[in-house]
Amino acid sequence: MSKTHISLTKTCASCGEQKPLSEFLQLAGAQGTTYGNICASCRKTQMEKDAGHKDTDEVTTRTTGVKIDSKAKVKGDIDKLEFRKQMETEYFDEREKTEEKEIKQTQKTQHTAREEKKHREGFLEKRSFLDSSKKPAGTSAAPVFGGEEQKAQAGKLDFATGPVEHTRVTGQIKLTQSPIYQAFKNWLGNAPIVSAAERAAKQKTNPGEKAHSDPLIEHMNNKYNPRNRK
Repeated sequence: MSKTHISLTKTCASCGEQKPLSEFLQLAGAQGTTYGNICASCRKTQMEKDAGHKDTDEVTTRTTGVKIDSKAKVKGDIDKLEFRKQMETEYFDEREKTEEKEIKQTQKTQHTAREEKKHREGFLEKRSFLDSSKKPAGTSAAPVFGGEEQKAQAGKLDFATGPVEHTRVTGQIKLTQSPIYQAFKNWLGNAPIVSAAERAAKQKTNPGEKAHSDPLIEHMNNKYNPRNRK
């Protein structure tokens, strides 16, 4: 009698194929040797898939981390730029305020100096006026030769002798300008009386004294005046 070889099979829950029972053998555990419902081929395929998913998750995690780091860096750069702009704005604002304060202080100092100068000049002017008003009004300066007071005295008319002297001087001027006087003077030539007349004309008289008369005029008056003829 021949022996019949009996092969035990089992259907895989993953792929649905009947495979030998040895394909479903799992590692021995605390309960001993056990058989699973998924064949060794399907378990291997599943393990490879799980390993691929793990690598993909790690790559995704690394990529996400890089993206997060880039965003954080960009945000940090933007924050630094905004902070720098804010600091520059505050610096220039503070500088403008300081310059404006210095300008106002300078203007105030100049205004104070002008007011003090104006007050000092007004005080000195008032003091000079008060000093001049305290001087006695009775005293007067002594007359100076050629001064304004003497000129005023010389301009006054002497009604006692003024008309007579004026008439005499006017007559002498007219006589010296007459053709008769000039002809008589030319006829005399270089006579001593002509030289005396020229010296008398050039001689300066002192103030208050009468000028010497022309010798020619006196000679003509004495000789040709009808009143002097007898």
